[in-house]
Amino acid sequence: MLAMLGIYYNNNWDAKSQPFMSTRLRTADGETYPIAKVFVNGVLDHDALAEYGLPRLTATFAYAMFMANAAVCIRQFAPADTVMPTTRKQT
Repeated sequence: MLAMLGIYYNNNWDAKSQPFMSTRLRTADGETYPIAKVFVNGVLDHDALAEYGLPRLTATFAYAMFMANAAVCIRQFAPADTVMPTTRKQT
């Protein structure tokens, strides 16, 4: 959480232009991205994309997704006996 606060308050990746920890796609000014207008029946409308721009994620949400994926990768590739053993010997 401290890393996310640091990202937000230091304005990394223009973080302060977006709501903190939002999980929605956003426009550059922080409004909800109009997905249905840009993808009509699942097909990209190039004129609408030019009007609304590319969708954006909040910096804190992108960081959270990075950390979640890193945790999966560590669990996937680390030797089985070094990652969170399920049982411990009691002394």
